[in-house]
Amino acid sequence: MRSPDGQIARLGDSVRVAGVNGRIVCSIDTGDHSDDYPEQDRADPQRGIMVEWTGAAE
Repeated sequence: MRSPDGQIARLGDSVRVAGVNGRIVCSIDTGDHSDDYPEQDRADPQRGIMVEWTGAAE
């Protein structure tokens, strides 16, 4: 998955969607995942990212 400026989304990157902040905890595209979200605990998506939402934007 890529950001609007074309950069590849990576584990730990900050994101903001519809005014809500989060961080990437898994990138299916790169095979990276945080220790808090192990691969065996997820569904079986084909591509994309998983985001942990941290709250509304300031």
